[in-house]
Amino acid sequence: DIDLKDNEWSSAGDFYGYFDGGGYSIKNMRVVKTFENQNVYLGLFKTANGVVDNLHLEDVLFMANITSTSDIEYSFYAGGIASRLQERLFIYNTSVTGSIAIASKGGSYAGGLIGKVSSDSTTITITNSYSTGNISAESTSYYSNAGGLIGEVSSGSTTITITNSYSTGNISAESTSSSTYAGGLIGRSSGSTTITITNSYSTGDISGSYTGGLIGRSSGSTTITNSYSTGDISGSYTGGLVGYAETTITITNCYSIASDKYALPVSIVELNSIQFYTEILDWSTDIWDFSNLDFENNKYPKLKY
Repeated sequence: DIDLKDNEWSSAGDFYGYFDGGGYSIKNMRVVKTFENQNVYLGLFKTANGVVDNLHLEDVLFMANITSTSDIEYSFYAGGIASRLQERLFIYNTSVTGSIAIASKGGSYAGGLIGKVSSDSTTITITNSYSTGNISAESTSYYSNAGGLIGEVSSGSTTITITNSYSTGNISAESTSSSTYAGGLIGRSSGSTTITITNSYSTGDISGSYTGGLIGRSSGSTTITNSYSTGDISGSYTGGLVGYAETTITITNCYSIASDKYALPVSIVELNSIQFYTEILDWSTDIWDFSNLDFENNKYPKLKY
């Protein structure tokens, strides 16, 4: 393991290749400061292209803001693994614990793993990975995006695949002059993005303008299967799974505690029943652990990996 205690972190720059963490941890990656007159990129990497596997970031703390002495609206990008992606990245067996809270005059993009994906065409895959920290993004004159795994996907035809992954922190996006987007897994997708989410979940509370237990606002094609959310959802456009869908959306064998027109309505009796998951929702016992179900004490299915 590597412990960065008592040292301020500076993003390692651009990464290209295969990063195998070997199951080890990088601890106490921290930035607590005010930046002035610059765009800011916080993460293990500024950007990345390749594979990140078997890596754990423990006790991440990004608590920072940007001040501007002019009319320029500087933007903030923050994610545990990468602040901003423009090329393909595959994340496997990776986790981030801690919290991210950023603020700027321009756009703010915060995600547990990735701050923002912006590309005409790329592929992002997240498998067997999770984030457990609270995530917040704030802007004074532009929109902001926050997601448990990815803050925003802004692209022409990017493909996002999330499998066997989750977030447990509270997610919030704020702006004094524009819309905000917050989701348990993805804050917002735009363009012709194709999103596929399978066997995944979020348990934190979500707040913003467009807010969803899994996705705040989606465009392009979105498919969600065998997934759930349990947090409180607040905002102007809300949904237990998806806050607002601009185009095609397909949801199968999913549920949420908060109201959602796409999700299966459920009762307390069902949520405490293994048969509900295995027979009605057809979830696999090879993937899900149902041994400790107790709705009244916020105990839901967990992934076995």
